[in-house]
This record gives sequence, C-alpha cells and structure tokens, in this order.
Amino acid sequence: MIGYGNIEDHENSRRVSAELAFQFPESRRAFLAESFALRALGKPIDGDKLAGQRLQRIPDDVDAMHVLVWDAIVRQEYPAAYELTRKIADASKAESGDWNQLAWFTLFFRRTDGPDLDAAIKASQLAQNNASILHTLGCVYAELGKTKDAREVLIQAMDLLELDEPNADYWYAFGRIAEQHGEREIAADDYAKVNRPTHDWQIPSSTYSLAAVRTHVLSEGEQKVSQEIKH
Repeated sequence: MIGYGNIEDHENSRRVSAELAFQFPESRRAFLAESFALRALGKPIDGDKLAGQRLQRIPDDVDAMHVLVWDAIVRQEYPAAYELTRKIADASKAESGDWNQLAWFTLFFRRTDGPDLDAAIKASQLAQNNASILHTLGCVYAELGKTKDAREVLIQAMDLLELDEPNADYWYAFGRIAEQHGEREIAADDYAKVNRPTHDWQIPSSTYSLAAVRTHVLSEGEQKVSQEIKH
C-alpha cells in the first residue's frame, strides 16, 4: 500500500488499501490511503461515500471529516469545505492545521465577512513559528489590504524557511501586496512566477489557482481601460 503510494500507482494503492480496510474496517491508515488514492484518481465522490461509511461506524470521526473537506476542495466547493472545517472546530476537534485551513479556504471564495483573519491568528497562536501558517496569515492580511502586516509576517516565514528570495507561494503573496498598492505590472510579474503544481489534485487549493484568478482580474481591468480609451 505504502509502496504503491510512493510510486504514485494510485489504482493499485486503492485496491490494496481497500482489501486491508475490508479486513480491518477501523484501520485509520487503510482508510486514509484509500481515500487519498480515490482523490488522486479524480474520484472524490467515491471518497465521500467511503467517509460516510466510516462515520456510520465511528460517529464524529475526525479523519472521515477531514476527507470530506479535502474531497470538497478537489471539487472546488470552497464554501462547503469551509463549513465542514468549521464543524470540526465547533466540535473542539480542531488543531492548528484546521484553523489554518479555515483561513486559507476563505481566500478562494467571497465570504460575507471576508477572509477569516480570526482563524489565521488562532492558527498562528497554536503553532508559533510555523512558516506555512504564517504564510496563510500573510496572505489573509494582504487580501484585507493590511499590506504592512502582510509583508512583516511573510518575511518572518521566509526567514524560518531560510529563503533568500520568494518561492512560488510567496510570489503570489507579494503579488497580492503589489496589486493592493496599485502596482499592477509588478503584481502580474509576481503572479507569473507561481508554478503549476505537479498533480492536478493539488491545484484547487494552491497559490497557482489564486494567482490565475488575480491574473484574470488584472487582464479584465486592462481590457476595460483599453476600451474606455478607444471610446
């Protein structure tokens, strides 16, 4: 099961993990391996069914709840993923990663209250000096127009990772800061440096996806200005 996963043979990984799960229905490892394989194969609906069956056997199982979240993300159902993660938090099962995801997901859809800054701060308090969590906090600050706070947090995260210059994730964040300052060309250049993830299932929750949205917004703005000049 692990061997197939390591070589990304997801079909055989799914088959072996399903066989193991049949013998040991409550096995956490088998469940997570099978659900991941289904997601990698582009079958998140089957993953939902698997999670539903586990929840029937083990009510409020946090692993099954997480699978429902990840499957929703693969389908780009961001509000649903947010609400599912909120249920984990409301059930007092949330760890720093869950709070981080709550904040991150709100960058992908128009939430009534805007990006969830409270969740981002909560995550950073639970896991201090965590670069990934600080990156999320920085992106949320940038989205809210708090560019000074965003830059400070992002630099702190880069220092933790010993980055001399931004990687793809950080280029997105700095691009958003530039855009907030009206520096459209710099923002576009930064977004262009965000690489496409290796696997399709990684795209929906990636900075690549966010950068693509902002690039489209910038492009539409340029077309609108061009049309106004012509008229």
